Amino acid sequence: MNCTLKLYLKRLGLTALCLVPAHAFAQETPAPAPAETTPAPVATPPSVAAKPAVTSKWDSTFYGFIEADTIYDTTQAYNDAPGNALIPANTTFAGQKPKLQFSVRNSRLGYKIAAPEFSGLKLSGIAEMDFLGNQPGDSSVTVTGGATGEKAAISQSESSVWNNPAFRARHLVLKAENAYVDAWFGQTWNLFGGQSVVHPASVFIQGLPGQVYGRTAQIRLLHTFKTDAVNVEIAVAAARAPQSAAAMPDLQAALKVQLNGWKGVHTNGSTGTGYDPLTVSVSGIYRTLDLSIDPTATARTTNGWGVSIDAFLPILRGTPEDRSNALAVTASYVMGAGIADQYSGMKTGVGAPSGVSIDSNLATNDASKNPTAVKLNSMLFGLQYYLPFATGKWWLAGNFSTWGSDNAKDLVVANGGKAGAALKSGQFISGALFFDPTPAFRVGAEFAQTKTTLGDDTSNTNNRGQFSAFYLF
Repeated sequence: MNCTLKLYLKRLGLTALCLVPAHAFAQETPAPAPAETTPAPVATPPSVAAKPAVTSKWDSTFYGFIEADTIYDTTQAYNDAPGNALIPANTTFAGQKPKLQFSVRNSRLGYKIAAPEFSGLKLSGIAEMDFLGNQPGDSSVTVTGGATGEKAAISQSESSVWNNPAFRARHLVLKAENAYVDAWFGQTWNLFGGQSVVHPASVFIQGLPGQVYGRTAQIRLLHTFKTDAVNVEIAVAAARAPQSAAAMPDLQAALKVQLNGWKGVHTNGSTGTGYDPLTVSVSGIYRTLDLSIDPTATARTTNGWGVSIDAFLPILRGTPEDRSNALAVTASYVMGAGIADQYSGMKTGVGAPSGVSIDSNLATNDASKNPTAVKLNSMLFGLQYYLPFATGKWWLAGNFSTWGSDNAKDLVVANGGKAGAALKSGQFISGALFFDPTPAFRVGAEFAQTKTTLGDDTSNTNNRGQFSAFYLF
């Protein structure tokens, strides 16, 4: 390296380059590399070697779907969810006029998170919400009317209900699981009704007419006895009762048996396509209903109860990768009293006694002024078949249900009402077609007819058609 270049590099503070031999900058063919030698092993720093291995991490999943519904009814009996309302008579305005609804309210967001296992204890939580919440009335706006000119708050406008739906909690639950017993705390599916494996496939927003369907806050204890062939789950729960004034929780229990070697494809509701084992569940519910109005008198209570037998039966099983020709059945039979809240919007025509803090349709006084629970029974049968082409991306679903009350008419009449205001029975039948253009995109269309028969043996009918599109994530 010449002296002028060395002096220039020193001025730049690059003295080290002055020590580089001049031939390193020459443009010539490099000399052959020396023979390879095995490098000496590098010792692991003590601080790294002593650090324990990470065996588990926090695990989280974000999931949900966007749903867009178009719904046409031949009466004004229902909102977007059909539920179990009494269909208005065809002599009334609501029974003669149709209804068209566009809705995104059933769209859903969910988040699951699991903590690292600690001393054999597994902790996880689910927060799942949708937009089917109740819109409150607007108390800041009043209208004047009636013979006495009284003022009353008006309900929210249709624009508010459908374009600004209320966010609602579906599942908010903590699960603590170990080898001996699992404990759940928070709001999730009721044990009663075998939920949710036995839910039928339908484009409609559930619960369907005649379907036990619901979630509530509870403390649940369960244990699953697992073998290769069969799982047996035993569970009990103390759940939020429909009447807080009774000062007693709902008591629920369930026995569920699953055959692990017999699994099949099926869809719960409109979006929950899965691969589950044959399942049979027997569950029960017991509650206290208090019709007292005088705190100094003897409590006037009656008991509510229910028994539910439910099953998911994969007949032709299919696989998650190819659902072609899969055939599955869901079935449910329920009987009980004072359990109207276990159905979606169940209406029996039976009102709450005056002055008693209890929801309608649960219990009232009979002709002898004795507290009496409203009896209910129901049956729901569902069928779904995945067509034998395109790996089962097309499938058909059909549902049939009946429900009724043996004493609703007597209770309504005993309290001064008319037999024609009470539920005697109901019947629902539907057929649906689903298609998955992609794993994340689903469309479905369904037609159904619902009939309710009243205590005076008059019947009223509603026909519903619905088309829905779903983006699944």
